[in-house]
Amino acid sequence: MYRYQRPSSGSVPGLFMYDSDTTKILYYVGGKIMKKVYDVEVDCANCAAKMEEAVKNTEGVKDATLSFMTLKLKVEFEDGVDVDAVMQQAYKNCKIVEDDCEIYL
Repeated sequence: MYRYQRPSSGSVPGLFMYDSDTTKILYYVGGKIMKKVYDVEVDCANCAAKMEEAVKNTEGVKDATLSFMTLKLKVEFEDGVDVDAVMQQAYKNCKIVEDDCEIYL
């Protein structure tokens, strides 16, 4: 189940879409998912850096940031991509560089 909210004035145009079960925010601009936040599990900061780089190098990802302190992965996608397919590939890429990691898709 999702809930929608218009952004406050001065922020990006469009709608914010919230996943009401996990409170994850999906950013909508012009009806397309542009950014998404994922929970991750990783054991050390060096491993988190490897995962971040693997996600950044995945086709369809515009930018990614992984915070080891919060265990959150923020991904910005290219326009018009299938977000689920891109994240499945990003997950596979992360498992190559760090097999003891998890991205909760």
